[in-house]
Amino acid sequence: MSTLNPQIEFMTLYKPEHEAFIRFCKAKAYGVMDYKDLVNETLLRAFESFKKVEKLSSFKSYLIGIAIHVVQDQLRKQQSKEKFWYSQNCETPQTSNSAEQKFEIETLYKALEQLPNEQSEALILFEITGYSIREISAIQSVSEDAVKQRLKRGRDKLGQILGVSEIKSEPIKRPSKVLFTLFF
Repeated sequence: MSTLNPQIEFMTLYKPEHEAFIRFCKAKAYGVMDYKDLVNETLLRAFESFKKVEKLSSFKSYLIGIAIHVVQDQLRKQQSKEKFWYSQNCETPQTSNSAEQKFEIETLYKALEQLPNEQSEALILFEITGYSIREISAIQSVSEDAVKQRLKRGRDKLGQILGVSEIKSEPIKRPSKVLFTLFF
């Protein structure tokens, strides 16, 4: 780490990631906790241990990893409680106030919860957050081929869950927005 003020250095690394990170948190926190709490808790934990970060080039992976752990911690706390799909404190990303669109977003998030964690996270990171295959590979600590396989299997399973008979999956380059264009 350099000799810059840690707060300035942290914010310099975080600012370009802010919008994508917020989108990731909204999707990952859905049904578990308020996404704003996830963002705040993650940023607090990330800054508190920021001096331990050896490679600043892995800042994205560092942030996403902490957010995933915060959600897992929250899920462990909730295991003994009844799980609610939707609560007043849980917001969904909205581009309009359409009741139909809110229902579609809720349906998508519920379907994502039914996928294996690795597939769900890969889809959220790629389709919603817009991270590249290479970035997801670093975040999930797997090969790029493994990420592509998770995305393909996740899309196929999501299609089954949502009752879509065929999801036309293009070769993976950038988010295909097959299902996600309706929502984001």
